[in-house]
Amino acid sequence: MIFSALKGFFVLIFVGIVGLLAGYLNDTPGGVNLVFYSEEFRFSFLSAIFFLLIIIVAILILIKILNFLSAVLSFFRGDETAIKRFFERSKERRGLKAFSNSLIALEEGENDKAFSEAKKAEKLLRFPQMTALLGARATRANGLISSEKEYNKKLLKYPETQIVGLRGLINSSLEDGDIDTALALAEKAKKLNPKNAGVTETLFNLQCKSKDWEGAHKSVSEMFRQKQSLTGEELRRRESVVLTAAAKENQLNGLTEKSLSLARQAVKKTPEFIPAIIVCAELEHLVGKKASGVKLIKSAWAVGPHPLLASVYANFFPEETPENRLDRFQSLLRNLNHLEAAIISANLHIAIEDFPKARSVLVPFTEAELDSRVATLMAAAEKGCGEDEKVVSGWLSKSTTSKRPPEWICDRCGHIDSWRPVCSKCDTFDSQIWASPSNSTELHHGLTTLPFVLDSSDIKPEKDTGNISDDNEGDTAHEEREVESNSEVAPDLSSEEENETKGKDRRKEKQTIDIAENARKII
Repeated sequence: MIFSALKGFFVLIFVGIVGLLAGYLNDTPGGVNLVFYSEEFRFSFLSAIFFLLIIIVAILILIKILNFLSAVLSFFRGDETAIKRFFERSKERRGLKAFSNSLIALEEGENDKAFSEAKKAEKLLRFPQMTALLGARATRANGLISSEKEYNKKLLKYPETQIVGLRGLINSSLEDGDIDTALALAEKAKKLNPKNAGVTETLFNLQCKSKDWEGAHKSVSEMFRQKQSLTGEELRRRESVVLTAAAKENQLNGLTEKSLSLARQAVKKTPEFIPAIIVCAELEHLVGKKASGVKLIKSAWAVGPHPLLASVYANFFPEETPENRLDRFQSLLRNLNHLEAAIISANLHIAIEDFPKARSVLVPFTEAELDSRVATLMAAAEKGCGEDEKVVSGWLSKSTTSKRPPEWICDRCGHIDSWRPVCSKCDTFDSQIWASPSNSTELHHGLTTLPFVLDSSDIKPEKDTGNISDDNEGDTAHEEREVESNSEVAPDLSSEEENETKGKDRRKEKQTIDIAENARKII
């Protein structure tokens, strides 16, 4: 539209300049004298210019006539298409002009003009592949889905444009939500041109969307043999993701041995890929090779501590006591300078009610950017150490505003989910990263959310919360009322004090049990 407006503006300027020039020449004194034999002809400057233009037009018409006569002579000499070609040259030039205008209009965003010029070019030109390709682009720009499909079907008639037509039909099928048809078309395109890297990439993405992991694995293997823009490391990562997905699918189908074999291949391709390591370790445990699973987790933990690795390692012995679990985890907790190792260590020490040790492990991580898990565990540790309720509440308050625990987040659409080879929201392959979401994002699963919750009876508004020592009269009176309401009236003061002491002990014991239980939930 901008180009058309500029073109109209320049035409107006040109017409104005020509008018001014004609007026100037008409008012200019003098003229042009033409002597032919003994005759003299006198013209004004404006008349001379018009006469010159007439001569030029006459020459062009003469050339056209001579070309036509040449075509007639060629026809009589045996060239049966000479006259037809003469008349079609003009038609071809107009067709090429319409083709060019359509392309320019597409780039300018004038979709209606692009479509009309494409239709004109289709009528004038004898190149159906070119005009069908242009028509497909123009109809897509105008949102004419049915017409676009027709043009793409026309492209299938010609060997040089079959792949283009199939890709257009694949896109239309995906927009219609028909993945099966799109996959069948992609497989057909692959048979037509097995070496086309773009076709292989399209087929791979469709196989992943339809969860055809065996086919996707073959496509990745093809990519290694083709000239791809992806590096060898990126292709190995793709293969590892596909193998991990295939292992999980076979596990669900009861094919444990095949699943384990695929998981081992995935770990071998990309040793640092956490989902593959977790699936492989769980399968090793499932088939009775617990030592192999433990070795795999320890090797991965040495490269980089990860909470999901700790979770799988803990599940190897679900019935063990907290003390035994702490002893078993010592091999993973040699470097407490890492945040994840410190969090696991604090969890385990809270589980055995060693609250001072848990606090000392976490303190180094309370100064920099605070993790919400650290704040929550600090609240548990401080509670267990008998600190003031204000201190505990302060840590709990910090946990709600601190950095969120990491989750599997799609780096394309921001969707949080458990690990999947293809994002369940935007259908992007291998788009999930292990990162901390924003505070406004809802967490997906509870593994890293540290659901530590204090007993509701222990949390009161500040105006009703006093010192937890025996000196505080408000708490003493409150405790006395609780004891009196839950016990029979004592005959003397000594029995009343005894009941009060027992009530305190029971509450303290319940509080300790709650803290330990919540800590176990964290693990």
